[in-house]
Amino acid sequence: MKCFTALILASLPVFALIASCGAPLGEAAIRGDAAFIKNYKGDVNVSEASYGMPALVLAARAGHKEAVKALLEAGANVNSRDSEGNTALITAVFYGRTDVVETLLAAGADTNAISTMIYDIKEGSQYYYGPMTALDIAMKKNFTAIVKLLKQGK
Repeated sequence: MKCFTALILASLPVFALIASCGAPLGEAAIRGDAAFIKNYKGDVNVSEASYGMPALVLAARAGHKEAVKALLEAGANVNSRDSEGNTALITAVFYGRTDVVETLLAAGADTNAISTMIYDIKEGSQYYYGPMTALDIAMKKNFTAIVKLLKQGK
């Protein structure tokens, strides 16, 4: 039950609710359990059973800065992608996780990576569709602090 509660609070899609439970690294990333991650003996770049979502992407999506740091220190690839082509940076930007964006940029995240996911972002009465960079997403969502970070991080 703890796993499902953590996934719901992290705003993960329904498929991740089912798939990530029972995948210890994925669960730790979603919960923000940096201590578990630091002691994890497996490959931190494996997506486990979470439908192609690396632990780094899960932690970034949930906004767990310390879990993101622990994964990076354990050797997580800062530019790994989930099954939809999203990097941890793109995911953190989409969800407005400013402190996680800062952490990923400091670790060398590629600001020019383009997501293969088609985003549907409403701005006023207009929708924007198409693959986007982290900066494109931040600008469309009006995340001014993140836009500033991304422009400095280039």
